[in-house]
This record gives sequence, C-alpha cells and structure tokens, in this order.
Amino acid sequence: SVEKSNLDHELDPSAAWRVALDAMSSELADSAKQLLLVSLLSKSQAINSNAKALLKELVVQQDGRLKAVVDLFEARSSGGQQSKPDSAFLGKILGLVDSQGQKLHAHLFAADDLDSTRLTRPQAQHALTGEVDFQSFADLLRALGSDTKGRSFYDLACGAGSALLAARIHGDYECVVGFELPGPLLDRASTAEARFAKDIRQYLSTESTQDVEVKAGGFLQHDWSDADVAFANASCFDEELLGDLAAKCALLKEGALVVTLGEQLVGQDHLELVLQRALVLSTARASSGATLAFVHRRISPEGDASSAAPATTPPRPRRVQHLASEGFAPLTSPQDSELMRRKRAGPRSFADEQGPSN
Repeated sequence: SVEKSNLDHELDPSAAWRVALDAMSSELADSAKQLLLVSLLSKSQAINSNAKALLKELVVQQDGRLKAVVDLFEARSSGGQQSKPDSAFLGKILGLVDSQGQKLHAHLFAADDLDSTRLTRPQAQHALTGEVDFQSFADLLRALGSDTKGRSFYDLACGAGSALLAARIHGDYECVVGFELPGPLLDRASTAEARFAKDIRQYLSTESTQDVEVKAGGFLQHDWSDADVAFANASCFDEELLGDLAAKCALLKEGALVVTLGEQLVGQDHLELVLQRALVLSTARASSGATLAFVHRRISPEGDASSAAPATTPPRPRRVQHLASEGFAPLTSPQDSELMRRKRAGPRSFADEQGPSN
C-alpha cells in the first residue's frame, strides 16, 4: 500500500538468512559478509536494484559506515539478540543508500546552479520556493511503494531537474521523463541530464537502462497517460493550470499516483487523497523550508471511462497554504514533525548540518 514503508516490516525468517547468520560466525572476509547481506536484502526486496548497486560501491570503497552496521548485526546475531534484519537495521541500511544517492545527486548540480535558476515560469505569479531535498524526496518515493521495476515516473514541471534525477537515482523505474518550458530551467535540466549520463549512470544497477529524458514544453501538450507516478511542484500553478492538471489526470490508468507539492487536487471524482506529508525544499547551498506533498490515487468512479476526460469542467482545486503559515493541517508522521521543527528553525547551511569540524 501507499502508506506502507520498507521500514515498517521485518524480513521473514528463511533458510537463506540462517545460512547468512552461519556465515557471519565463519572466517569470511568483511567484504564477503557485507556482499552476502546486501545480496540477501535485495532478494528479500527490502532494497531495490539501485540501492544494491550503491551498497556494493560502499563495499568496494571499504566504507567504515557499512562495516559498522554489518558488524553490529553480526554481534547481535551471535549473541542471540537478533535472528533477522529488523526495522532498525533496515533504517541504517537505507540511510547509507540515501547518503550515497545524495552524493551522486549533488554532483549533478554545481554550487550556484540551483540558486541561479530561482526564476518564475511564464505561468507563475511568484518565484519558485526551491528544488526538492534528496533525502526528503527519497523518503516520499519510498512511501509510495518499493516495487518500481517496469514502472514510469513523470515530472510534469521538472524545473532544474532535481526531483527528476532524484527519482532516477532512487528508484528502478523503467521510464523517467520530465517536462519543462523553454528557458533557463530547461537548459539547466538538460545539462544535469547529460551529466548524469556521463558521470552517474555507471554507479547504478545494470538491471535497468537508467534512462532519463527531459522534454521541452508544458505537460498539457505531452502525453503522460502511461504514468505510474506523476509528480508536480504545483506551488506556482494558478487555479486554471491546476484545473487543467486535474482534468488530464482522468486519462491515467486506475491506480496511478499523482503527487503535487503545495496544492491539493480536490473535488475530483477520479482522484482520491491517500497520503500527505511534509517535503523539504532546498537550494544548492541550504535548506529553504518545507511544503506539503499530496499523494492522490487515480480511481474509476461508477460509470467512469478511464480513457476519457470529464465532460464537465472540474471544480477548481483548493488553494492550500505552506508550512510557514499558522494553523496548517496536522502533519502525518514523526518525520514530518522533524521537518516542521527544521522549518521553524530556519535555513541551515551544509556546515551546520555536519556539526563542528575537528
């Protein structure tokens, strides 16, 4: 389900895990133990193929963080305290995956690039609030479901390409496509796309083509009816554009997810709200705050033909306020509460996040 995360379950006991535990007590090299655990986590579908590739890179680099996590699991297993990977162990593993993913993502955007593209689109009445924070966006994608193989992800207004390329690095999507109007934002996204193909693709799983495509033009002129996940930072959409977006969502297949930032699509017979949570936004230099992400599911009301748009003009979506406003809707998870705390504390620099240097 949309609301179930990989962190919410434990792996079922199996012969494979018993073999792994036996191997932990043997004289296997550290790298062999780490690769064994990574392989079993992948086979158990606790991590996806890209996560497996990123963890294997940590093994090659002899990263001390991975060794520490595996050593802890080994120690607890040999002491009889743990017979299988639990949610705490999986949380540490996914934290390492996201840390590696964030490094690759950061490489795609030079220090000043995102700040230089804080421009209004032709249809926007106010400046963009920032691109998505990789860690926060990875958490959101993980909440949508772990099985992304053979599925498609569309960023309907991809801006500089931050969310688009975060989805490519994080997931095993077969198709990752972004739309953006001609201008500096499109140019920046195209540059990041080329940099990804040149520098980053090699670190991801070979089980997928790892293709990503940026297309010029607005989402209204393109076909994205095959989307499994459609994402839009709708913070700068006016009510007419929001209405057009909601109407075009009627062309999606049943079960497709539509994620909008800052704006909820309401009053639509073909969409139901299934999840809302806070999402951190950032510039290249610091966190710039947070907004709400609304996750809608395409449904087929009685008598609805999913291949046809509504015959009548859909109601205008409700304009919602951002987290900076008082009296906002309650958040839905402990992680969201932490995002709210960070928002109230104001932007922090990368140096602040790392703490004092030695």
